[in-house]
Amino acid sequence: MKLYAFLLGIALPFTAIAQSNYKDGYIVKNNGDTIRGKVDLQEWAITPKTIHFNSGNGAEQYSPKTIKAFFAEPNYNYVSYTGSISNNHNKFPDVDKLRDTTTHIDTIFLRKVVDAPDQLSLFAVNDALKPRYFYSYKNEQPVELIMYNYYYQPTGGGLVDESMLREEKFFVQQLFNIARQHPEWGTFTIRDFQWLKYRQPDLEKMIYKLNGSKAKSVSTIGSRFYVGAGLLMPFTSFSGQTRFASGNADSKPGLKLAAGFDVFGNTSIQRLVFRAELGAEFSSTSNSADVINSIDDKTTQYYQIKRNAFFITPNLLFNFYSKPGLKVHAGAGLSLVYNKYSSNKIVGGEKLGDGSGFYYETYDMGTLTIALPVQLGIQFNNRFEGAIGYTMPAYINTEADYKVSASSFNVTFRYFIN
Repeated sequence: MKLYAFLLGIALPFTAIAQSNYKDGYIVKNNGDTIRGKVDLQEWAITPKTIHFNSGNGAEQYSPKTIKAFFAEPNYNYVSYTGSISNNHNKFPDVDKLRDTTTHIDTIFLRKVVDAPDQLSLFAVNDALKPRYFYSYKNEQPVELIMYNYYYQPTGGGLVDESMLREEKFFVQQLFNIARQHPEWGTFTIRDFQWLKYRQPDLEKMIYKLNGSKAKSVSTIGSRFYVGAGLLMPFTSFSGQTRFASGNADSKPGLKLAAGFDVFGNTSIQRLVFRAELGAEFSSTSNSADVINSIDDKTTQYYQIKRNAFFITPNLLFNFYSKPGLKVHAGAGLSLVYNKYSSNKIVGGEKLGDGSGFYYETYDMGTLTIALPVQLGIQFNNRFEGAIGYTMPAYINTEADYKVSASSFNVTFRYFIN
């Protein structure tokens, strides 16, 4: 908890800074004028209703009613759409109890995910109700691809259960009809479309197939690999009815090696990052205890542990401060650790007078353990990262009555390869 408060205290000043993320881009006004400047690009899980744009005279807010389109580097292309939008719920488990074919008129932003001005383009929008997809032929007015997902209730009423769930993929027929109108695209049957699911990867693949090589698919997902090394300060503590529970602990700096990759859903923002890391830590600790030997003299024993820990850790990182060439993140993960001990022994003092050697009995150390690491890091120029971390105390022995826990502080430096 003390470390958590420490990390939180470091992070709070950064979180107070506005999380703007301006990227080079432009807007197209309703009169056709294109104005270049910077667009405040965010992690839009929900398609934005407004954007902030700065042409050099301060940031201004725009909506799909006030501009025709906007673009932000490297590939964020949005157009304004005014037209019919479906009302039905089709995202399980929030589905309709009856087939809902009603629509309403609205003005929204659509993100262009397949850009083919001379053929079919695909657009995506995600609102509070559901994800939606639209297609457009030769930059004509986009048309929504429709999918119904609802409970079918037999005549006479009664309870509705999951067995009554009905799916009508109307969008399959829509795309098939377009293909039939353009025999120059190739010969297609309805079977070529029946495998489609109402999700972006499937629809992109089909639009690309219809367009041949003319389509350009837009993706925001990115990844990078890295290698790293650092130092750690390990700690071992004892609990239960053991003489080492009240003794002193001594540690030596250890070595940490790491390699892994990051995946982010938005290459430009990189606000939320999934990290998978393989690594190894080499540590040495010693805990002392005062004991009475066979002739009633006070002596000191040392429990020495040299641990080689090999781990795989999925992490979730959040960049709470982001500027060009500089990012600050906090993260946490869950490590699966394989332990190999080069030393697990008690030294010092002497055996009991009866030769039982009780004071020299060691604990049974576990091979597989779980650890919970947290970290606070800073990235420079998208190439280098320095992070301080803490691995929370976790038991590493198998006995029930006596517990040995291991924790550590570490400083790790990482170099991103791509």
